[in-house]
Amino acid sequence: FTEETNGKYLIVKESNGNILEANVKNDEGPEDLEEWRIVVIYPIEIPIEEYSLEGTSCLWKSHAPYSQSGKYLIINSNEELEQHLTCTAGNYPEIDFSQYTLLLIYGFCTSSPVFDSKVVYLKNNINNYTMNLTVIHGIAGYGVSWHFAFLVPKITNEVIIAFHVAYSLE
Repeated sequence: FTEETNGKYLIVKESNGNILEANVKNDEGPEDLEEWRIVVIYPIEIPIEEYSLEGTSCLWKSHAPYSQSGKYLIINSNEELEQHLTCTAGNYPEIDFSQYTLLLIYGFCTSSPVFDSKVVYLKNNINNYTMNLTVIHGIAGYGVSWHFAFLVPKITNEVIIAFHVAYSLE
């Protein structure tokens, strides 16, 4: 901006994404700014929280067939969650499904044990996400199945998630 320019506006045509750039001189700003929308620039990294069954009597059920490339399930209710759990006593940690979705991710690693994971969850547009999961494992020569669960801001089953798994030694 130069000193005589008080504002710059980017106006996006919603139907095709065309952008109009307006440089304004001596302008105090629009009076109806509350009616304007901020355009989100994608991709956006979405914060997630690991969901753990540690300290409970619950375990994840087997989700065969396992694969090294991994698979995921979108869980949006307690009824759906209970289909994937076995609990001998007590209960699983509560989830507010009005605010969150549980992504249950499972797969198979040819080396064990599996220690942890690193995950990056990106929103690419309104209904398109990318999840990059790195499974951190040991070097024992036998395979093991793994499960990870993450709470993400509420999504529907209609979204598309490009899911990628990589493996890394501890």
